[in-house]
Amino acid sequence: MTHNWGQYSPYFNVSHFSSSPSEEIPDELRPECHRVDFVQIVSRHGARTPTGSKVSKIQDALERAKASIEASGLQAPGPAVEALRNYEYDLPTGQLTELGREQMEDSGAKARLRYGGLNSKPFVRATDRERVVESAQLWNKGFQGGRDRSDLAQYNPDVAIPEGTGLLNPLSHGACPEFEYKGGSSFRRQDPVLEEFGAIMKRNIEMKGSIKDADIISKWSIEDIVSIMELCAAETVLSQDNSISPLCELFGAGDWKLFNYYCTLTKYYKTGAGNPLGKAQGIGFVNELIARLKGERVVDQTTTNPDYDEPFDTFPTGVEHNFFADFTHDSDMTSILFVLNLYDESEDPKNLYPTNMNGPSTTIEKGYDPNYRHFAANVAVPLAARAYIERMQCTPPGSNSPESYIRILVNDRVMRQPHCSNKDGTSPELCREDDFIESLRWAREYGNWDQCFSAQFPRDARRGRSYPPMPRPPIRVHCPPDGCTEAIEAQTHDRPEAIGDFGPKSQETS
Repeated sequence: MTHNWGQYSPYFNVSHFSSSPSEEIPDELRPECHRVDFVQIVSRHGARTPTGSKVSKIQDALERAKASIEASGLQAPGPAVEALRNYEYDLPTGQLTELGREQMEDSGAKARLRYGGLNSKPFVRATDRERVVESAQLWNKGFQGGRDRSDLAQYNPDVAIPEGTGLLNPLSHGACPEFEYKGGSSFRRQDPVLEEFGAIMKRNIEMKGSIKDADIISKWSIEDIVSIMELCAAETVLSQDNSISPLCELFGAGDWKLFNYYCTLTKYYKTGAGNPLGKAQGIGFVNELIARLKGERVVDQTTTNPDYDEPFDTFPTGVEHNFFADFTHDSDMTSILFVLNLYDESEDPKNLYPTNMNGPSTTIEKGYDPNYRHFAANVAVPLAARAYIERMQCTPPGSNSPESYIRILVNDRVMRQPHCSNKDGTSPELCREDDFIESLRWAREYGNWDQCFSAQFPRDARRGRSYPPMPRPPIRVHCPPDGCTEAIEAQTHDRPEAIGDFGPKSQETS
């Protein structure tokens, strides 16, 4: 069940989705790889409780759900419905759970096993959101083999970049006004897709769901259904004994597959290729990756922040710096993975869902087949997701000289790179470094970033970007022994607001 919760799924190893390389590439055409000499990790924070915007939706859904149960006059509702009827929401907002903390420590320990032999310690960055900073601290603790959480300040990230509307941050969207506000142009595709599939999902759950006979769920909107499913996931990751929430039993296995696909559509049309400006939010990070691979300074005019990327101490590069770990949110990680060309953009995922009421068709399963490279939220950006971008020294067939190749793993799944034109026909999971950088031309040319601006949302001519520069120098996180919250608030109280009042903001980090 937990693997079908989209971006709310706890991290799980998806290496079994990788096809066997030997089935495609003869051994004589496969480079012999000797060592890894560069690693860039990008990770989502660990498991958390619902964020601010979700809390109100969940509370509203609970109120309507309870009213529908009372109106039904059901005498013997069963344990799941009874749990819903008696449920009182009291979860903390947007905080790491104990599971999330364990996930991040485990991730750091695993990184140490994989990459502890590199000749530099990891340079760690995070956005300044509390749960992201804490995730970076715990990852550092796991990497260093620390035993005590009482003083997480000793494991602070090297840099915490402020996130928020109007701020330049390669790890958190906020600098593209046409993307950030509903008044912009980038949301005209998401709503009709979710409405269409949401109607299919609701009909399926009404007909086949666990509580269909109670005639209760027919009175819920699709938003109510999704909110209660999200609450099931939140209750479960908050559980101290890893037990499944009783609320989860409201829905059957088929319902959760539909929910997983709904989550995938949501991410694809928010910060994936389905949003005209979704993918663009990852351009800055990818240009930073190119700079780190080449040992040069960053060349970018999108989301990167020169206050952080120009000073060497906050953006080190060179042969002595070959290990980087950055911590962010699922939406931003989605954008980055799409800019890296890891998912097929030729077929819109909305074309994969069924148009009848028999549940997900077999075409949806293509989302889990590496031969199709379709994006799936649970496989790409679960809670504590991590991607490893490795540079490996490999000797190509017929050569005695090693060359640099790039390999990318997402949640332990080795990703194919068919965009890479390996001229010798070698493995699609390996890409020569020069070919890899060439394949990122869209990012190097700033993609469609210019579409972030319009007459309503003008570009700031002083910087060629979106908003005024930050009013303070770069920040390194130095947290007091009792935690980072007050320190972060003290750092960020003077953040500039977005220029003008553009109406309701539609995007929230998660």
